[in-house]
Amino acid sequence: GAGGDDQAPDVPLSGVGVAARHARVLRADSEQGRYELEHMEGTVTHNGGTMSAGARVQLRHADRVSFGPQHLFIFVDPASGPVIESKLPTHDEAEKEIAVAMGVTSQIAGAAGGGNGHNRHVRAVLDDAVSLLPLVVEANHYSEEWERGIQFALRSLTVPHVQPDWSELLEPRIMVRVKYGETGVARMWDEEKFARRVIAMRDRYESLEEGLETVGEADPFAEGNEPVLVGEATLSLASLAYRMELSEQLSVLDYKNAVEGSVYVNALPCTADGKVLDVNDIFVEDPQELLGSSLAFQFHIDELRGIKRSYKTVFFRYSIYRQQVETDPKIAGINVQVNHRKVFSVTVDEQFLEFLTNASVRVQLWGTQATDVGAATALNKPRAMQRHLSASVAETGLNDANQSGAQAAAQSTIRALRAEVAREKLTKRRLLRKMASAERVLKNAVDAGECTDDTFSAVQKHLLPGGKTKIKAASRVIMASRRYGLAKLAEDPKRKARIGNTLSRIKSDSTAEDASAACVVQ
Repeated sequence: GAGGDDQAPDVPLSGVGVAARHARVLRADSEQGRYELEHMEGTVTHNGGTMSAGARVQLRHADRVSFGPQHLFIFVDPASGPVIESKLPTHDEAEKEIAVAMGVTSQIAGAAGGGNGHNRHVRAVLDDAVSLLPLVVEANHYSEEWERGIQFALRSLTVPHVQPDWSELLEPRIMVRVKYGETGVARMWDEEKFARRVIAMRDRYESLEEGLETVGEADPFAEGNEPVLVGEATLSLASLAYRMELSEQLSVLDYKNAVEGSVYVNALPCTADGKVLDVNDIFVEDPQELLGSSLAFQFHIDELRGIKRSYKTVFFRYSIYRQQVETDPKIAGINVQVNHRKVFSVTVDEQFLEFLTNASVRVQLWGTQATDVGAATALNKPRAMQRHLSASVAETGLNDANQSGAQAAAQSTIRALRAEVAREKLTKRRLLRKMASAERVLKNAVDAGECTDDTFSAVQKHLLPGGKTKIKAASRVIMASRRYGLAKLAEDPKRKARIGNTLSRIKSDSTAEDASAACVVQ
């Protein structure tokens, strides 16, 4: 445990969620070498299950035990013989075991639309949930210790992904819901933002634990004045394919599909300079008649009504045929006159007709807060630290106000390195999934002898979003093969083997980096 003024644990642990006397490991039978784990305070899990207060369990070789949100161990019994690390559970397997026991995996899989977990998108979301769960538990401990009243929880949301034919495929994505107790305001943080905030909470906690000054540092719990997504409305532009105007009142829905307000939008056929046309003169019965001609229209966002929450300013974001638009911010109120006008002019081809027919325009409502949500005037020492750490801090002398500049610089460097390693660990798993998916696409195409432009475009789609050097290199290798004739690729064993080996090498490099990052973090 953490110990205290008059307690010196045999195995000292530090960090949030660690009690003074957290647990005991007892040798229950000296002749048979039997060991038992006794719960005392705090949170203790054994093979994924949470132990009740005062409970005892027998420890067996390779059992998984955690103390608080940061300390996860594997029990190794010396009497079991030589230790073979490859046969011991991995850290990821132990984390998944805890997530399953807590019911997180079944909850997330059900929300993502795949209770069996076999869908590749659902598997990806489950992997992300397992990785983030320890951080969620850790963040809730920080909130409790600092008495902030903020709750963190995992949520699975469906995010639209536009297909080549402009249809939309809804894919699940893991997010963290942040609920501020005093106001009841809820926000959704993505993985990267949440990970950055937890790292900041951890650094603040450890700095206070060591007696270092944290004056002037940003509050890691506060939302700040950055814009937040209030909700979105969906609009079809299919009537424009017939040069017909449209006028809609749309509901703005939040991530729970609850109505946050209504927005009034219009789309009016016009000339290239914005003059509205008489629909009776320009109506077409068949959208194919528009091919090769110019189609111009005004897009209006007129008014926003019935906003249920308090914001300082609101604005809209939307995208029409690759053109992204953001409206001017308006002072928020229950009803807001937006008065947005934008003229779009496009030369009609088959792809644009597919967009009008199949695509939906997502009109997103964003808002900024009048003040920082969840902000505190100061983050003092947490409750547990006030109880147990005053003596140890005084002994170390690290609370000296005259801390040297070199020591402060060293602490800053350590924090930056921790943040970088943690970010890399969270992104590596997603990178590996991209590489595996790209390999499957290429292999299936080669096996079928169908090496077309579409095949390689699909491979590139999996590779390029990673933004990493290795992914870009793989993309260049694959796309370069187009110069030598895609139709002959399946018939050329050397060329096929060369690309296959390149992908395998890149994946192997990614795996090695992932393992390295994991070792540093642990």
